[in-house]
Amino acid sequence: QKNEVTEKQESTTITSINSDYEQYIATHSGGVTTESVKVDINSKLESNSPISFDIEVPQTGLYSIGLNYRALDSKNENLNFGLMVDGEYPYKAAQDFEIPRLWCDAGETRVDGLGNEFAAEQGIYEGYYYNEVIDNSLTSGYTYKLYMTEGTHNITLAEPKSAFEIAYFALAATKEIDSYIAPKDESQYYDGEPIIIEGEDATIKSGYFLVSKSDPSTSVITPYDPTKNLVNYIGGGNWSGIGDTIVWKTPEVKAGYYQIDFSFNQSTVIGGITYRDLKIDGVSPYAEAQKIS
Repeated sequence: QKNEVTEKQESTTITSINSDYEQYIATHSGGVTTESVKVDINSKLESNSPISFDIEVPQTGLYSIGLNYRALDSKNENLNFGLMVDGEYPYKAAQDFEIPRLWCDAGETRVDGLGNEFAAEQGIYEGYYYNEVIDNSLTSGYTYKLYMTEGTHNITLAEPKSAFEIAYFALAATKEIDSYIAPKDESQYYDGEPIIIEGEDATIKSGYFLVSKSDPSTSVITPYDPTKNLVNYIGGGNWSGIGDTIVWKTPEVKAGYYQIDFSFNQSTVIGGITYRDLKIDGVSPYAEAQKIS
């Protein structure tokens, strides 16, 4: 009975926060912006040391909230912080924004005495990474936005549960990304051998449990061995939450137009479709890349 009450209370709280934000956005609908702005912070955000700074907003409208940051400890939970504009929280959810703690393989793939492979130990990614704050309590996964008027405003970041470093803070433009247009200059089409990046060779992951796995059931994926399990894919059931992100690095490539293909298995949503958002160097190349089925 206590658990039932707790679940009802949590559901009410989430609904209240979402309703408050939806009302905020409805009040400021149509405030599309075209120019982003950022402020260098280069400081540690701690529970007893809020960060406050002024930012010059280039135009009135809605902006996404971005941070370039890195974690300072190896706890599993997401990083969090509150955000105030000119001394006030713009809506309830801004009291406790979340951004993911980034992880990476901390060593080589582990191997048992029989030659079976297991995912490498996971460690905190020590580099800086840019993320925009996502409303991960909704199935939409939309980024939270701030309505800002043109001119100088004061931003305060405060009350994190875990300390983390911030390189810069950004208000990102909310203009729509253009749809795909096929390039006409075929002389710039890449015509070399396929450049294969193995899924299990991810560089950065947004969660501790986004580890590489082994599927010995088929020789279609690589690497494969009929007598032992080899790490040969990543994702599946542990890549299912809103905002869950996996990052790969390409080898050095020549400038030109490349066709992007995926070797994948979607066996969870039977008869349905799942979607992924593709970004290259942190940016969606065109609108269709934001919802690849």
